[in-house]
Amino acid sequence: AKEMGLSCHYPIVCIFDEQGWERRSPHGRRFEINPEDVFKMYFEEKTTKKEIAESYGYKSCSPITAIFREQGWNDRRTETVDMDIDTDQVRELYFEQELSLEEVGRRISKTRYALLKLFEKMEWRLRGGNCDSIEEREERKRDAQRRHQEKVNELRKELFGSECEICGEGREIIHRKDGKKHSPYLTQSLRGLRNIDPTEWAPVCKSCHLDVHALMRVKTFEWESIRRLLREAS
Repeated sequence: AKEMGLSCHYPIVCIFDEQGWERRSPHGRRFEINPEDVFKMYFEEKTTKKEIAESYGYKSCSPITAIFREQGWNDRRTETVDMDIDTDQVRELYFEQELSLEEVGRRISKTRYALLKLFEKMEWRLRGGNCDSIEEREERKRDAQRRHQEKVNELRKELFGSECEICGEGREIIHRKDGKKHSPYLTQSLRGLRNIDPTEWAPVCKSCHLDVHALMRVKTFEWESIRRLLREAS
């Protein structure tokens, strides 16, 4: 992250997760994780994900969470969250006594998440039309992601236009002129785009991008020479 000029390593972690890459261990080779053992420890022995991860030498529970995704398992809390909640009591406290969701949770010793799951199951709506149901929060999250992507696209267009620098077709890729490898985060996020020098990059289409890499592999051309050759060829 520091090499790429980032202030935190979260973008790098996201890329590792997307690519399915294993992180190097600072303590040597770790034990292979057996899903059957994880199932027994978590669901039968009631061990937490973090405790399971630590038993395999990991500081975070990300490897265990990955196994849950692969196996299609649900967390214990999502399976039992509303099993022992008195729905009549919740309805009285929230709708009749008009207590807040947080106060209801304190009264019956349940988390806000558990109550929201109960509301979703009972198809109850929160007072005042608040967007606090699970579905509404997910929709709000998707809207925020769409707005963020629109801002990224606008900034990318402002910096690099919408046409390939070589053939004039639609720009699909932003290529580093010196050919050095880089994180996709640099050209696919607002923070990354704001921290790069546009003069060091070139907008190209997929076809020209393949030709550029072919020339870089075969010859040690500078970017200007590559652009001139490909423009003449096109």
